[in-house]
Amino acid sequence: MNRATNQTANEPDHYATNLAVINKVNTVTTTENIYNNLGVLIVAKGTEISAHAYQIIIKHKLQKPIENSIQLDNTLTPDKIYLQFTTLTLSSELKSILCNKMNIDKFMVHCQQLQEYPLLLQKLTVLQARFPTHYRKTIYGALFSLCLCYEQKLSYDISNNTFLAALFRDLGLLHIDAMVVDEKGKLSAQSWKLLQGHVPIGYNVAKLIPGLAKEVARAVLEHHETTDGFGYPLSKIENKLSLEGQIVAFADTFVALFQKHIFQYGRSISDLIPILQINSGVNLHQNTQAALRLISAYSTPTNTMKIDAKTIQLGKSLLQRQPKISRWFENALQFHKLLATKHPNCNLQSTTKFFERQQEMLSRSGICDALFLDWLRSLDLSHLNIQDALEIQKSELMLNEISWQFEQLLKIFKAIAIEVKASSEELITLRTKIDLLQNSLR
Repeated sequence: MNRATNQTANEPDHYATNLAVINKVNTVTTTENIYNNLGVLIVAKGTEISAHAYQIIIKHKLQKPIENSIQLDNTLTPDKIYLQFTTLTLSSELKSILCNKMNIDKFMVHCQQLQEYPLLLQKLTVLQARFPTHYRKTIYGALFSLCLCYEQKLSYDISNNTFLAALFRDLGLLHIDAMVVDEKGKLSAQSWKLLQGHVPIGYNVAKLIPGLAKEVARAVLEHHETTDGFGYPLSKIENKLSLEGQIVAFADTFVALFQKHIFQYGRSISDLIPILQINSGVNLHQNTQAALRLISAYSTPTNTMKIDAKTIQLGKSLLQRQPKISRWFENALQFHKLLATKHPNCNLQSTTKFFERQQEMLSRSGICDALFLDWLRSLDLSHLNIQDALEIQKSELMLNEISWQFEQLLKIFKAIAIEVKASSEELITLRTKIDLLQNSLR
């Protein structure tokens, strides 16, 4: 059959793999006979999805997705998800945002209607067991998505569809090889392309849920799109994107930035403001403004910090990184122009918009200006005052985010190099230049 997850005949059902793994701690049983696409019975009703049953299942294409024919002994319930929210480890500022803009009663209402979607609860249970970090991000993202909806005074239907889409958004990961999902460090171009597949997979899963609003599936499909067309999988631009999808996308980004820059360092959430401003060109303006209002209302700006050897080293690092970032941008722009000249058939629309946005952002922030570098050089790092130390910390956050965005550009360049039609010699040249760009970013 044409599987909802777009798996090929030679590719194992990775959702079945995940079911076999969690069966060791949470029994998975078939609720009906399972037939292959030729109508042959391969697993009988009431069979446990053990390693043996799994080996049988993966040899066949099934009449329908296996998730529609199994049950778990213990599945997440609306009450369990609500309880998890109340026990989440949150910074005091984030807890203040969540609890002030979305009180417990409202959250409970949204949670209770999850019982209408047993397949969603099943997959969330599997996600929590197999990829707990992704599950926590899902819960954080769903909560913050609701906060953004309430801050913008959106209707209940829009808020609820956004909440559901935020819960669905990463369920496609369950149908991708766990080794790819868990891969650490910089992903290869092939792994990155496989990982991107979680978006259309999640979209196809959501489309098959009875009674689920079509806006939910669309939001899942668009949760990695950006307003500048640099997102995936369809590279849509702002006027082609749904509000629900862009709220989920923004919440996803916000949670990632919070975890990366704020939570693990004990910083104030107000330190995210310059980073959100850097990213303002990739998100709907109204979402960015809603987040900035929430931060301003419920955060305590950093006005003091300990100045020590680490701070001094940070200043020295900025002196080295700032010129490197400027040079890297220019080299990447030259490579982009080379692609456009030598390989005009390449689709460079997204990279063109990326450079337009980055040039505007770098100009607006001043982070790569000669004046900023002169200011850094003028500092006596061994006798910093609080204001200068805080500015150094803010600049480091901005440069970290810019570096991350450049890494995303490298991924796009690598994907283009794989698909470009050129001679072996030209391909070697392209890949060598990409490797040089990657090494110079370190």
